[in-house]
Amino acid sequence: MLCTQCESMLRKPHKASDKEAHHETITALESAAALGCFICAAVLDEVQRISGPDYDHHGYDKPLLKYNFFRPWGYNITGMDFRLDCKFSLIPLPQNLLRLSQCHGAAPEPDTSSISFNYRLPPDTSDPAVAELALFWLEKCLKNHGKCGRSQDPNFFPLRLLDVSGNEPRLVLTDLEKPDGPYATLSHCWGPNPTFFRLTDSHVKEMRAGISIERLPQNFRSAIQTCRSLGVKYLWIDSLCIIQSGKGSREDWLLHLSAMQAVYANCLINIASARASNANESCYTSRNLEHVEACIVPFSTYHSGFENPGPRLLIYEELFVTGRQLTPLGSRGWVVQERILSPRVLHFAAKQVFWECSESQNECEAYPAGLDHKFRPCGPFELPTRGSPPSENDHILWQQLIWTYTACSLSRPETDKLGAFSSIAEHMASIFKDDYIAGHFRSELPEALLWSISRGSTPSAPPGFSNSYRAPSWSWANTDVQIQPYAMYKGTYNLDGSEPSFLLNILGFRIDLLDSRNAFGPLQHAELILSAKMAQLVWDNTIPLKKTEFVMPKLGYSFCSTFFYFDNEAAFFSDQRGVMVLVVAGYEGWCIDVLIVNATESEGTGIYRRLGMARIYHREIMARFASIDERNIVLV
Repeated sequence: MLCTQCESMLRKPHKASDKEAHHETITALESAAALGCFICAAVLDEVQRISGPDYDHHGYDKPLLKYNFFRPWGYNITGMDFRLDCKFSLIPLPQNLLRLSQCHGAAPEPDTSSISFNYRLPPDTSDPAVAELALFWLEKCLKNHGKCGRSQDPNFFPLRLLDVSGNEPRLVLTDLEKPDGPYATLSHCWGPNPTFFRLTDSHVKEMRAGISIERLPQNFRSAIQTCRSLGVKYLWIDSLCIIQSGKGSREDWLLHLSAMQAVYANCLINIASARASNANESCYTSRNLEHVEACIVPFSTYHSGFENPGPRLLIYEELFVTGRQLTPLGSRGWVVQERILSPRVLHFAAKQVFWECSESQNECEAYPAGLDHKFRPCGPFELPTRGSPPSENDHILWQQLIWTYTACSLSRPETDKLGAFSSIAEHMASIFKDDYIAGHFRSELPEALLWSISRGSTPSAPPGFSNSYRAPSWSWANTDVQIQPYAMYKGTYNLDGSEPSFLLNILGFRIDLLDSRNAFGPLQHAELILSAKMAQLVWDNTIPLKKTEFVMPKLGYSFCSTFFYFDNEAAFFSDQRGVMVLVVAGYEGWCIDVLIVNATESEGTGIYRRLGMARIYHREIMARFASIDERNIVLV
């Protein structure tokens, strides 16, 4: 159904410049959603997501939301000082929904030719009907999709699995007991300060005999139930299949870190508990069915003057992004590689279940037969075939993967930042056949050093120090916020498509690995040896960054701060003794792109750390730097 406010919105064929209030208060929006309004429920979910659990909008003193017509048969609901932007479109009714009546909410006519037309949304995702639909998706994928799981090794099994076919799950050591069927994996959030039952060195013998289901957190019980419904005998859960503490736990973690790519790539299906923020929450949920089912509106009633009158499908453009990625699970760093390495994923989201594989067509409970519509991409899902020749698209994909991963968070970034991305890096290395250097491939350098952090995301301080070495200052792995790769930066600001010449030479590098068997995992130390042109940089850090002028005294130049990006605010306010501009790339006649670096102890040691990057516009800037001698330095 739609509330009176949304009915009114759809009845008015607005022009692009027209804007009117939608719901002026959060209370009005909540009331409309509670009554079952399809549009208001989606908008309320987004309001709550971007506001966080503790923000109270009830005292908001401005109209909360506005709407405007933004393209043919589409509406845009905005508000909250422009932070909210929800797009809805009216599209011709897809063929696989034509049997629906022309009123939203009515049941489809029976059709025994496809489960898609027989499916009835149950009030809870634990219902057997949901498992039946998931099994239909799985069997269709296995039968018809040649791309999904095409590189799997049928003889690979993780070191340990859970046999969930009996009344009590039990731990299986696969080198002693070869599994007689495929296995599923579980992606889940551990939650803060986890206390749930986990595998330790002293539990192995006990767990091989059986694990009482009551000892397991609710999330694991739900995953076991899903496996049984799908007829999958084995399940891999990290906390129950990797030794978490006790004798040999460190060695076991490092071993599994290097094997993670194979664990997920060779599973039958990955069960993603998207809605649960910790292991004690179930992946199942109850829901208001009016918020989930396909919303059909009698379009001819609202816009009888348009061509092709008849019912239209009203869709929320962000449906699949919010269901698969903008979730408690989707925000976790480890999940990026778990999702992209798996051949197929079943997402248990906040309101419905979503299916994802390489050849999927937007299948979910609302559209069980899929929906052939260009929704906003949910980020990279499929990796190129291992060992295939590299293409330009592969390099673009690699930048997108870094951009996606750095937007996620980790509970232990100081130890996991490179490790949680290592399986993706290892796979892409099989394509590029190149040295991997602390998050970058050798052929990307020096360009890749020019990653940046947007002003709105700049952290106040560098990552906290711990006993564990994380990454060198010049690696994106040394940050806890989303970075913008230089390729994306160029796409934004190089409107003419021009490419730079590089004025910095990589003379060598040194990488000390934590585990010599895993070239893509945690580090003990990393450095680059460079030959570069450098110039002193000073600025007044007693005034805000946006008002600061940056000066290179020896060159006699000053520049506005518009295109200066510091890795953290502390770097802007730091002691400027030994701060230098290190020229990386130049565009003849108009600008250079530089790293801002600082001597580690005192100027003259030749060892520097990155503070940020900048673009300096001036027609003669490259010519001025041509007169400066190159210096050999070490960047750590």
